[in-house]
Amino acid sequence: MSVSSLHPSGVFHSNGQHRQITFSQSAAWTVQDGPRSFFVEWSGDLSVSRLNTSQRSRLGNGGPVVLSFGSAPDGTIDLNSSSGPAGAVATADVSLTDNTGGTGTITSSAFSPPGGAITQQAITTTASGGAFTALTTDGTNALSASYGAIFDAGGFVLSGLGDTQNSEVVIEATDRITSVRQQILGGWQIPTTSDWTITAKVGPTLTVTDRSLSRDEMVEIAPTTNSANGPTIGLTSRDTVTSSTYGAATQISFSRPLTDAWTGSIGLSAEIGRFDSKYSGYSRVTAPSLSDGPEIRHRDRLSGATGRAGLQIGVSRPIALGGVLSLSLYGQRGFNQPTLRATALSPITATVSGTGEDASLVSTGQQAYRNELTTGSSWSAGAGVSVAYVF
Repeated sequence: MSVSSLHPSGVFHSNGQHRQITFSQSAAWTVQDGPRSFFVEWSGDLSVSRLNTSQRSRLGNGGPVVLSFGSAPDGTIDLNSSSGPAGAVATADVSLTDNTGGTGTITSSAFSPPGGAITQQAITTTASGGAFTALTTDGTNALSASYGAIFDAGGFVLSGLGDTQNSEVVIEATDRITSVRQQILGGWQIPTTSDWTITAKVGPTLTVTDRSLSRDEMVEIAPTTNSANGPTIGLTSRDTVTSSTYGAATQISFSRPLTDAWTGSIGLSAEIGRFDSKYSGYSRVTAPSLSDGPEIRHRDRLSGATGRAGLQIGVSRPIALGGVLSLSLYGQRGFNQPTLRATALSPITATVSGTGEDASLVSTGQQAYRNELTTGSSWSAGAGVSVAYVF
């Protein structure tokens, strides 16, 4: 048996790397000149990153295959799939009681003798949910498959049995992150007896991050006839996490001349602070002839301590009109960063008969998966180019 979720357990992420662009600006004011000069520096950053992914995977053959999300309604899904020299047979008996007490039932069957093929579907709705069945039979090639699903505003479960290997799960996801950062640092130069210049900075920092995740996850049921389109059922999810992080930042940099024109530098940075995060989102079941499926709402809040550490290596040189050109490589590691996780709680399973031709699933409203805020580590790396002018 294959048991999984349309949102697999684990931290929400997609395969691949975010493409990020950052806009920065800063200003500095000298407070005290001399060997122990002191200055105040303000800096602001706007970072925008995006990741788009698309993937397809086939359902396993035989089954039963079970896909679930949230807290599915009370109900049963009984499936049969069999085939032989006389033809192919598929049946589905599905019933549910949704979270408002509304009930729905579908009884569906299909038979194809040799030379025949059928792809059929049915859906019924209740006050806040519904039931869905799909059957495919191919008497010529002795193939049959049966699918059933129940759903309401709390969750969703789908079961499949038989020749399901040509049906696919399609996942399309977009992950967008926008971050605004402001900090004011007081800095001073540390006297040395060498050609190194050491500068230290410390001060408050504030970062506001908005992360938006969109996922469209569909089960595309393969038809058995060329003239029929396979039915599709799935889950559309939209999630947003907004985090505010405030704390203290410290930086220290070491620079020295490399040539008459170029200066090299190494910078270390660290931050420690506190975050406050809010999560809101929804998941909506999509099915044939269902124009506005039930929504599964999610909310959570989380606060805690967090930190970052970074390293930057760069070179700079003066350019015309009093400007400075800088090239840099940087890396940053985040600790205890707020993120979103889908946690497996009580996965729904199905029992199958000894012949493998019958499968029965009973849902008792148990919560199979839950979206919640948690913390984890993060890292980023990249290259930067900047041009600065002193006015």
